[in-house]
Amino acid sequence: MAGYTTYRDLGSESMKEADANIRDAINRGLTPGPRLFVATRVIASTAAYEPRTENHLGGTCMPAGCDSADGPDELRKAVRRRIGHGADVIKFYADYYRRVMRFPPKQQHPYIPSMKFQPVDPNPDLVVFQDEEMDAIVSEANLARAPTVAHADSKEGILAAARAGVLSIEHASRAGEEG
Repeated sequence: MAGYTTYRDLGSESMKEADANIRDAINRGLTPGPRLFVATRVIASTAAYEPRTENHLGGTCMPAGCDSADGPDELRKAVRRRIGHGADVIKFYADYYRRVMRFPPKQQHPYIPSMKFQPVDPNPDLVVFQDEEMDAIVSEANLARAPTVAHADSKEGILAAARAGVLSIEHASRAGEEG
């Protein structure tokens, strides 16, 4: 009603397949809305993209927001799960911060100084999949005729995802000239 005709949702975070459920409700005329292209859960390597907590004392941890998989065979299965759960688009993390809680932001509280031994680049984006893993994601998505997009901020992640054949790179904030 606001003029949007199409919307691309590239990840439902911890809501599992809720984006596909909303798309289906719109398509069936149960609720108004634009045409949706959804990714459901994003694919990431183990522990590469998950809500972080300081520790897991007592077994407490946040629900996983992604579909974790490692190795070409597991990644093919992850793509098949996403397609089976209704994804129109396959999104994966080519790189991500791997040490977020290890080095929190420089100033956490106005009365508490920053970390004593903060490195120059405390939370770098690091590539989370080998080339053959990214190739497996893209080739399996192609079998299902689903476009593939990658979250990538670092030059290394951008170039690896592009070599694998993704349709779109999301973010690319540190692409550099080569990226």
